[in-house]
Amino acid sequence: IKEKKIDEIFSLYIRTKHDWTCEKCGTRIEPPTNQIQCSHFHSRSLRSVRFDEDNADCLCAKCHWFFEHRKTTDYADWKLQKMGEKEFKLLRQRAYLSSNIGAVKIIDRYELVQQLKEKIKQYEENN
Repeated sequence: IKEKKIDEIFSLYIRTKHDWTCEKCGTRIEPPTNQIQCSHFHSRSLRSVRFDEDNADCLCAKCHWFFEHRKTTDYADWKLQKMGEKEFKLLRQRAYLSSNIGAVKIIDRYELVQQLKEKIKQYEENN
């Protein structure tokens, strides 16, 4: 399974988990849509947090664009308030202290995809 495919499934999971509703402004858009997006606080290039739920936020395209250009200011402030200081610092540690650890190994990719698909199914059944 290619990493791009896992990215797509992970994004679908984050958006489904939050009922296709922007966590910042509350805008909800019926799926399927590309106007509700999965935003990564720490870059996806940091392998250790690429598929970390704490690193992903469900945002509308407008809020996503706004935050992308303000990661060290507005996005960081919002994320800190959302997570709390302890969890925010732990996420940062996972992102930067172990950025080469946590890349999804090929053998683990199948398991990750299956877990994400099962979580999507559970959220869809409960909504």
